[in-house]
Amino acid sequence: FRAYRDAGVRGIFAEVYGYDRGKIPFNELRPYLMSKLTWNPDLDLRALLRDFHLDYYGPKSGPKMLEFYHAVCDGQDTFEPESFSDQRLEKMERIVRRALPLADDDFARRRIQEALRGVVFMRLAKLIGQWDVQDGVMKNRADAPEAEALRQQFNELSEKLGDKDRLTQKDQLFKRAVLEPANDDLKLTVVPESGATVARIIDRKTGTDYALIYPPRSGRLVGGYQELTGFSWSSPGIFTPFKVKTDRKDKRGHSVTMVSDTVKPGFK
Repeated sequence: FRAYRDAGVRGIFAEVYGYDRGKIPFNELRPYLMSKLTWNPDLDLRALLRDFHLDYYGPKSGPKMLEFYHAVCDGQDTFEPESFSDQRLEKMERIVRRALPLADDDFARRRIQEALRGVVFMRLAKLIGQWDVQDGVMKNRADAPEAEALRQQFNELSEKLGDKDRLTQKDQLFKRAVLEPANDDLKLTVVPESGATVARIIDRKTGTDYALIYPPRSGRLVGGYQELTGFSWSSPGIFTPFKVKTDRKDKRGHSVTMVSDTVKPGFK
């Protein structure tokens, strides 16, 4: 905002969503900071953060929730669950659980429970995102006992909050057949039923997976290096683009893309 002011900007349109975006972490903090800094870019950010947490949660639980904010955000460039270390997630949960008995009122208690549920979900998402490939099948870890324990925690918190958010193994489990073209240098894991998503690009000498920067994908699969425009796909290393076709719909009515039976991917 200081850069805007120094450049002579007189107005901006900022997509600062509030309650219309649902249960987004720090949903109320974001528009508070934007509105304050829009009017006065010279305000001290840390003072604004402190004031918000003391006013929003109350003088008893506010300091702990400010500590929680810094535990979540400090040093983070992205908020994908995979980017959070186990140590950071444990610290986040420890802080928010200590804040819960300090809740100043029912409003603060609900907001703290929502924060705790968010941490539980992040731990679950990180666990589930540990993919395994065996015998031509790729699956996540939604059926692990630890995942079921975290889902139970999430659902119990949802019950306390009185909302309808519930998690089940059936909804979270992803299990699909894969192709694994390879040469002396690389081995790919391609998921035909997800638009030929390349889920893994393994360097066979070092074990490095070059597809570990995860953009979101449909069907609860994460992976990179795909391009579905026109239902054709190619990538560095794939010298024969192959077609995919939409041949059925899933249980939600969404189109499912499959690798064409007549064109096979060439690899070098």
